[in-house]
Amino acid sequence: MSSLTIRLTSLVMMLSGLLLIGQAAQAGEIFEAVKERGFVRCSLDDTPGFGAVGNDGERHGLDVDFCRAVAAAVFDDPDAVELLRISTKNKFDALARGEIDIVLGMTTWTLQRDTARQGNFVGVIYYDGQGFLAWKSEGLVDLASAQGATVCVQSETTSAANLQDLIKSQGLDLTVKNYTSSDERRDAFMRQDCQLTTGDLSGLAAFRAVSAPVPESLMILPDVISREPLAPMVSEKDTQWFDIVKWTLQALILAEEKGLSQAILKATGPEGLKASHDAEFRRFIGIQGDLGEHLGLEPDWALQIVKHLGHYGDVFQRNLGKKSPLRLERGQNALWREGGLLYPHAFR
Repeated sequence: MSSLTIRLTSLVMMLSGLLLIGQAAQAGEIFEAVKERGFVRCSLDDTPGFGAVGNDGERHGLDVDFCRAVAAAVFDDPDAVELLRISTKNKFDALARGEIDIVLGMTTWTLQRDTARQGNFVGVIYYDGQGFLAWKSEGLVDLASAQGATVCVQSETTSAANLQDLIKSQGLDLTVKNYTSSDERRDAFMRQDCQLTTGDLSGLAAFRAVSAPVPESLMILPDVISREPLAPMVSEKDTQWFDIVKWTLQALILAEEKGLSQAILKATGPEGLKASHDAEFRRFIGIQGDLGEHLGLEPDWALQIVKHLGHYGDVFQRNLGKKSPLRLERGQNALWREGGLLYPHAFR
């Protein structure tokens, strides 16, 4: 072997060692900090059905329950969370600084956010689209009838960017008023400073159903101008934490597909599930295989999620569906076998 070959071989081995060290640093840094701290920190917004404060003074919603599901998987305690109200403008920077562990708050998965924010999206928690809410007294029936109208929007959001794209591409005569927070946008719309407000359809429906003094005075226009896949984001610095949060979402979806609800688990108890011969189900409840070990969690980590929160359908119905004031249909957020887009990954 020549001296050049020896030097090249040594260089390759050294670079490989550095790469392994870097990978090891990624595998657990945030997860270990979460365990040492004893709770999970999540950013939220104030949208009813997702993260708003209820009459009891506590936050409730789909995003809240997802944060609690991660805590259930890690600690077997859904209350081991810190729920922080952080604006869209600031929540990504807070994640980069290590001030939160999971970005929630109706966050749309976009290419730019996925590649330029030092974070990774773990999967879609809710499929949404952008629409418009109008005062019925204005006599508007769709966007075509809204020429000359004023629209309230929250700045530095995908809603604001989509609105500008729409105005430019279709030549719409709309005056845009930007507000720095969802609260300011809502208050301006309620003062009728604008005839329209725009945002995610679920958020508009929640506002009309829960926050508007007279819901019948408002209408959602039929126009849907974007795809808004809402997704939790975590830091790219820890692949293990990414996996834990990602598979928490998959556990919620798979539990519904397997028919394992919170009510059924309460009725049968964990022991009553062990008679199942479904291999994937047995891996899910932690009595076959070592999926928990791969994540650094207990064997029954997924079962802990169902015990405390239920499956995805349970979470949806109590926060957004027929058991909530919003009474939204499942639509795209139904299981794939029922015409929706929710398709669980394989527990294997």
